[in-house]
Order: sequence, then structure tokens, then C-alpha cells
Amino acid sequence: MIDNAVSKLAAYALQTGLIEECDYTWAVNTILDVLKLDSYTDPKQEWGEIELAPVLEELLDDAHARGVLTENSVVYRDLFDTELMGRLTPRPALVTNLFQKLCEKSPKKATDWYYKFSQDTNYIRRDRIAKDMQWKAPTEYGELDITINLSKPEKDPKAIAAAKKGIDVGPSKMVYLSDALTTSERAAAVKAAMTASTFAYGPYKVTNVPVAAIAVESKYQRDPKKWEQLLTRETFDWAKFEAVVVSYRDGVLYAVDGGHRVKYAVDAGIETLPVKILEGKTLEQEARQFATQKDQVVTIKAAQRFKADVVAKDRTASIIYALCDSFGLTVTNKVQGTKAPMKAIVSAKKS
Repeated sequence: MIDNAVSKLAAYALQTGLIEECDYTWAVNTILDVLKLDSYTDPKQEWGEIELAPVLEELLDDAHARGVLTENSVVYRDLFDTELMGRLTPRPALVTNLFQKLCEKSPKKATDWYYKFSQDTNYIRRDRIAKDMQWKAPTEYGELDITINLSKPEKDPKAIAAAKKGIDVGPSKMVYLSDALTTSERAAAVKAAMTASTFAYGPYKVTNVPVAAIAVESKYQRDPKKWEQLLTRETFDWAKFEAVVVSYRDGVLYAVDGGHRVKYAVDAGIETLPVKILEGKTLEQEARQFATQKDQVVTIKAAQRFKADVVAKDRTASIIYALCDSFGLTVTNKVQGTKAPMKAIVSAKKS
């Protein structure tokens, strides 16, 4: 009877100190939620000392029989029982605080407690550790403990086949760099951009959109909230600014190439940006374009940058140029007879 197994798991959590007495009903409900069970009758029994592994096995077997656990392999069963135990595991902050308090009294006591806690939560699986082969061997440094780990199963063929199909990245995770627009105002701005008069630029439609209507997809880009402030209105330079490439997907404009430019504009107080809009891209296609966006870009070499700075009358570059010229030297990317390194080199001019 599955109700007995649910009751045993909640009682186990209470016995091991993972939950308090007042948490018992909550624990039962959260177990039912993972198992997708709509009804439960409390058996109202005292279970005595409970062995965790058989209880989890019973719950997993039932979940698979009802189609909740879709794959019955070791890997997928492990993932499912980890979710069950995760619901009953105290929050990290509580665990950390208790460990630190114990450590103040005795580091060994704290370590022993944490090891038992890891077993109680099934992070360390007692039933599998029992299968490990262990022995000691004498060495010149003392006895050496040798262990053959039999407790960690290999990936099964179904899990390997699923991995070949790619990682399930889940739903989009959009982040906006500006809160200047409400949700409805953003939707209206995106709609206006998609219906506005535009001109074609290769596969793109080019138009202007409010900065606050452009999102960054943090599934494949670094979280924009961690980007440092880059510019102010005084340092913003339109001459160095290219249109941002955005992808129109599910009613949202995602910055595929130019997320930092959006950040520049926000920091500088710029409200509207020119964008090149792509349509019909999936999340995976966006990520591929983001990863390869610089493949066709030719990097300016150091010596070329130096020459440009001289022509632009950059003070430092001009001084270096004058000094080199007076000694008959020139700035180049290579020394005669060698392959060009990645930095500028001062070499003697040919006579």
C-alpha cells in the first residue's frame, strides 16, 4: 500500500531530524506532490526504526507503474529519489549554521555530524556503500586504505542515448536591463517594432526600439545583472556603436549580438537603439549564433592599431612613433624571418 510508504518516508525524516514534529503534515504533502498523488489516507502506525532504501524502492516502483517515473533505469530512479529527498532536506543556510556552531566546539564533531547528515539525506547511499570492496595495505608511510567504489552505477544505455540528443535547457530565462517600461508597455513596444516600416539588411529587418524592450537570454549568456556599469552619457559615443542583433521569439526581442551595447545604452541614459531583427529562430539557433558571432570578424593587429592611433594623433602613440623614428626603428607585428606573434614588436628599419 503506497500510503504506508509515504508515511514511512515522512516518519524517517522525523526520526533522523530532517524535519520537526510540526513539519510532518507538510512533509507528507510535499512527498505526495512529487509522486503526483491526489489522495492519501494516514495509516496511523508507529513504524519503529525505518530503513530508507526499501521505502524509496517501493515509492519509485509505484511512480513508474503510474507513469510518473517515465524511465525505470538506475540513473532516472536516482534522479527521482533525489528529488524526493531534496524536498525533505533542510535549507543550505540552516545546515551551514548548524555545522559552524558544531565546528566552534569540535571540528571532528561537526564533520561526523555532516557525514551522518549526508547519509540521512541519501546523498551518501548507505545501501550502496555496503557493496564497496575495502582493504588495507602496509606501506612505508603507514597503512593505506584501498577502496573499489561499487556504489556509483555506470550510466545506462538509455541515459547515454538521451545525452546524445543534447541537454534539456528548459524554458527561456529572460532578463531586462532596464525597468523603464511595464510588461504591457514592453509588449506594445515589441509589437510596434515588428509592424513598423523597416528596411531589409540581408536576413534582418532594421528599425529602432526602446532599450527597455530588449531582453537578454541568460540561458546562454552571462547573467546581465552581474555586468558592471560601463558608460555614462558623457562617455557614450555613437561612432563606436553598431546596431544590436535581436531575435524575435515568443513575443520577445532577445539580444543575440550586442547585449553589452544594450547595457552601454542603459548606463548612458539612451532610451532608443537601432536593432537588426531576426525572425523564426529557436533558442538553440540563437545560442549557436551567439557562440559563433565573432567567427567572421578580423581582429586588428597591434601594429595596425598603433598606426591608426598615430594618424588619430593619440599623444602616447605619437611620442612612441617619434622616438622610434629618431632611432631608425619601426613598429611591426613580426621580426624578419620569424612568424608574426600576437603583439607589436619594435624592429630595425631596412636601410
